[in-house]
Amino acid sequence: MKKFYFLVVVSFSICSSFAIASDNPSQDGKDLIEKAADKMNIFALPYFEMKANVRILDNQEKRLEGTYSLLWNGPDKWREEINFAGYTELQLGCHCGFTSCTQPWGTARSEPLAL
Repeated sequence: MKKFYFLVVVSFSICSSFAIASDNPSQDGKDLIEKAADKMNIFALPYFEMKANVRILDNQEKRLEGTYSLLWNGPDKWREEINFAGYTELQLGCHCGFTSCTQPWGTARSEPLAL
């Protein structure tokens, strides 16, 4: 019988310690979600490289295959490139803005944009 009372007291003390540990569980949940969202923002990383093979459908529903790459070295230094057969788009970012170059079917166009 003494063991039973001892277990009840220990169980009660453990349960009460969990209740004391978190006064506002909904706020703790919000904090955890905010921390997870911060870690999901890849642009907060100092650098990364992303490459992908992509498939799209053109206006005639013909499948086109191409590549996508993003080299990120911070918001002031990045390079994004999209390539398909007969089409290339390149964007370069720097501290003064970014430049976009498109080359569809051998013609070049450059549009410098300031931020």
